[in-house]
Amino acid sequence: MSKPHYPNSRIEAVTDLLHGNEITDNYRWLEDGGSTQTKAWVAEQNAFSRAYLESCPEREALRAELKQVFDASWMGVPSRFGKRYFYSRREAGQNHAVFYFKDDSLEQPEQIAIDPNTFSSDGTVALGSCQPSFDGKLLAYSSSSAGREIGVLKIKNLETMQDLDLEISPVWFPSVTWLKDSSGFYYSRFPKSGSVPAEEEMYHQAVYFHAFRTNSELDPLVFKPENMVACASVAASSDETVLLLSTSEGGLLSGMIPHPHIHRPDR
Repeated sequence: MSKPHYPNSRIEAVTDLLHGNEITDNYRWLEDGGSTQTKAWVAEQNAFSRAYLESCPEREALRAELKQVFDASWMGVPSRFGKRYFYSRREAGQNHAVFYFKDDSLEQPEQIAIDPNTFSSDGTVALGSCQPSFDGKLLAYSSSSAGREIGVLKIKNLETMQDLDLEISPVWFPSVTWLKDSSGFYYSRFPKSGSVPAEEEMYHQAVYFHAFRTNSELDPLVFKPENMVACASVAASSDETVLLLSTSEGGLLSGMIPHPHIHRPDR
């Protein structure tokens, strides 16, 4: 196969002086994703890639192999919360895995906790994270649409199978840790729109606390990393007596405070 004739990428040099060194960026103009020039460049690159890929003789064989792999069924490892076992399972042909639970025993009939295949008719709304309460009666889950990972956190009552009147956003695969009595939970989210500069809205992830029957817009801040690009998460220790607060920086533990059944923040 002859060497492809790649579309031309315009060079427009921009030079910065950083720590006494001149650094030149020939493609700074492409950082403006909304400009007419960038959109035209992306369209041209996509058309080139599509034409090249569709001409590859191995394409159909690869498509068939990938279809066979993705059509395989799988099931996750069950986890126990209260008297319930929770697990994910995807059947062949399903777009999204379904989150199930069983009462008392794995031999009991399974029930659907969350089925993201019902979120939208075109399958573009996906399930993010799921975290049952300690007694297994409530479920915190996140969802996002149109291929975006940023979404909303909701709570479902598994006794009534209804969502509570609560939505928290913006979140990104949020970590959630429940209070022992299920009266509230700690969670991670990004800042509300307008509270930071627009270019920083996908940074400053922090941990907050929500108590039921309170306004989620006023949830108190519990932990915020010093580095705005770091991701914050929250979890409970194995004996459920300590709340662990961490960041993504090297995966190191950044802080520890007593777990909520010993200490609760001011509400």
